[in-house]
Amino acid sequence: MKRRGISLLVAACLACGAVGTGMAHDMPDTLIVANSADIKTLNPMYTGDTVSAQVFLSIYDHLLWQDLEGNLIPRLAESWETPDPLTYILHLRRGVKFHNGDPFTAEDAKLTIDRGRTTIAATGANVLLKDIKEVEIKEDYTIVIHMSQPYTPLLYAFTEVWGSVMDKKAMEKLGDKYFEHPIGTGPFKFVSWTKGDRVVLERNDDYWGDKAEFKNLIIRAIPETSVRTIELESGSVDMIYKVNVHDINRIAENPKLQVLRRPELRSDYYILNCSRPPFNDVRVRQAFAKALDIVGIQKAVFRGVGRAARGPLPLGMRYFDDTLPMPVQDVEGARALLKEAGVGQLNITIRVNESKERIDAATIAQAQLAEVGINAEIQVLEYGALLDILDRGDFDVSLLGWGNNLPDPEYAMSRLYHTRGIVGPLQRSENGRVAG
Repeated sequence: MKRRGISLLVAACLACGAVGTGMAHDMPDTLIVANSADIKTLNPMYTGDTVSAQVFLSIYDHLLWQDLEGNLIPRLAESWETPDPLTYILHLRRGVKFHNGDPFTAEDAKLTIDRGRTTIAATGANVLLKDIKEVEIKEDYTIVIHMSQPYTPLLYAFTEVWGSVMDKKAMEKLGDKYFEHPIGTGPFKFVSWTKGDRVVLERNDDYWGDKAEFKNLIIRAIPETSVRTIELESGSVDMIYKVNVHDINRIAENPKLQVLRRPELRSDYYILNCSRPPFNDVRVRQAFAKALDIVGIQKAVFRGVGRAARGPLPLGMRYFDDTLPMPVQDVEGARALLKEAGVGQLNITIRVNESKERIDAATIAQAQLAEVGINAEIQVLEYGALLDILDRGDFDVSLLGWGNNLPDPEYAMSRLYHTRGIVGPLQRSENGRVAG
C-alpha cells in the first residue's frame, strides 16, 4: 500500500544496521531517544497522541498488528476467522506472561475490548467498537466477538493505541493505580516517568517475541527541534523524532548520522472552534478556508515532502480519489462570505505547537488571512499545553496533524468527524449527518 507524506527519524551511527553502535554517551546498554513532547498519561485509553503511543507500544502488546503494507499480522492473537459478517473468532497465543508474571488469557483480551467499547475517551475507541454486541470467552485462549451489524475495519481497530492489552487480575486489584506503574506483555517494562523530562523502561527478558537489543530505553522530552538535533549531533541521544525539513539535507551529509524516512498516511489540518464566534457561523469557516493558498503553503514549508491535501483523506488511503480538484485560494470569495455574515474586521488567535513547519505554515496563513480582513495572532505552545487548551475549548483556531494508523476510510472519517470521535469534540462541532 502506498502511503502519503513522510515522517522523519534520525538515528546516530547505524553501523551494520545495529542501532547504537558508536554511541558517544557512556551507557552502551541504553538507547536514548528524544521526542518532541512529554507523554500525557500512562493510560492508553485516554490519549491518542503519537508521543504517548510510542511509549505504550514498548510496554504493551496488541491482539493484532499491521505490517508496512497495512496488512494484518498476528500478535497476541495467533489466528482469526470470520464465519459470517457478524462473528469474529480470535485464537490467542499461549505461554505469554505479563511483566508481573500473570499469564495472558482470554479474560485479559475481553477486558481490553470491553474497556474500549464502554469508555468515552480521547481515543474514540467507543465509536470504533459501538457495533460490538458481546465479547464471549469460548475457552481460555479463544474469544468470540458478536456484532450487532457489520463493521469492516473492526480487526484493524484492535491495532490502535487503546488496544494495548491489560492484565485483568492486576487491574481488579490495583484500580486506577494500575496506570501509575503499568503492566503489559510488551518488550519493555515500565521503570519510571519523570514528568516533563523522561520515561525510563527496561528490557523484558521474558518477552514472548524477539528480545530488545538494549537493556534500557530512555525516552526524553525535548520540545525544541533544534535542541533535539544538537543533542543528537553531540552524542547525548541516539535517536530523535521529527526533524525540520530544512535540516534534512545537512543531517544526511553527516557520516555519523542516518536519516530514516517512513511514508505514512498523515495530514496537517486546522481545527476551528465551532462553539463560539466567529467560527460558529459556517460562512466565516468557509471564508477562512478560501483565504488560504494550501498548495503554496505546502510547497513553501515542506519543500517537496508530501503533497497538498485534496480533502480529508490522504493519498494512499483506500478509495482515495486522486481526480479531486486541488483547493484554490479565492480572496474575493472569502471577502464576500465575511460581508454576507455581517463580519467586519476579525481578530483571532492561531495556536500551534513548537514544530517549525507548523509555525512557518501559520505565519504564511497569517499574511493570507490579513488580505481578507482576518487579523491572526500566532501563539506557540508546548505540545502538552496546547492539547490541554484544546480539551478545554479555549481557542479560536489550532493547526495540528493527524496520522491515520489504519488504511480504511470509514475508520479515519469516524475518528476525525464523528461528534464522539477525536477531532469532533475538540472543534465542538455538531453535524447530524456524521454523528452516527
